[in-house]
Amino acid sequence: MSTAGKKGVEPAEAEDVTQLLVEWSHGDATALNRLLPLVYDELHGLASAYMRRERADHTLQPTAL
Repeated sequence: MSTAGKKGVEPAEAEDVTQLLVEWSHGDATALNRLLPLVYDELHGLASAYMRRERADHTLQPTAL
């Protein structure tokens, strides 16, 4: 998903995420296991960006968010 110099989710990935959310909402428990790796990098990147704006001595890490 997001990497340095790249913004947002690719359209194909967004469609995959949407489809997996639909499957999960219809009771497919395995859809969650396929969904998490798709969204983890994006969420971690967003958390990292927010944490860079925090004071230097904070102890919270992006993964904790």
